[in-house]
Amino acid sequence: MSGANDYDYEEKFAEKLKEVKTNSMKQKLVAIKNLVVKRLALEKEFKAIHFKLEAKYEALYKPIYEKRSKIIEGSSEVTVDDIKDQLANITLSDANAPNAEHGIPQFWAKSLKNTSQFGHIINKKDEEVLAFLNDIKVDFDESGSFKLHFHFSPNQFFDAAVLTREFILDKEKLLISKITSTKPEWKSEDLNPTIEKKKKKIKNSKPN
Repeated sequence: MSGANDYDYEEKFAEKLKEVKTNSMKQKLVAIKNLVVKRLALEKEFKAIHFKLEAKYEALYKPIYEKRSKIIEGSSEVTVDDIKDQLANITLSDANAPNAEHGIPQFWAKSLKNTSQFGHIINKKDEEVLAFLNDIKVDFDESGSFKLHFHFSPNQFFDAAVLTREFILDKEKLLISKITSTKPEWKSEDLNPTIEKKKKKIKNSKPN
């Protein structure tokens, strides 16, 4: 079933077609338009298969993600078997005892900071909050919609252990049509990094 926007496109195409002078050009443009419609129908078919495959493989990735989480949080120690295929490419020193540090501190904060997508928008205040981010998990639906779950360790900023961001796909347009997010309840406005604090101007009390 076509949406309102599809109707608008059809209407606009019909209006513009009236401005075309020759019947032969009109026929060519209608033929091209019909090819575009056929291509879009195939794209919908492809996307449906693609989303099902993505959901299937997200489930297969899960044990890998769980192993990664355990290494990051420090509940699983890295063994030689975990890195044996890369031993020729790294140099290990005997100076430090194995597992000298607990897990990988601030793994997600540093990972996000070093991405081209988010690195340039993360400021110092964000980094303070992200220091407590200890995992990101995804629930991917066969429809193409998905949820991101951000897991935080106890911190001074908010009480929520998990913040969720949901991306809802419009099945007709094959585009994300709606995004909903858990709003963190900040323990105080001073700790909310989204609020810009205004500096008070100190009036000059000295006489002219």
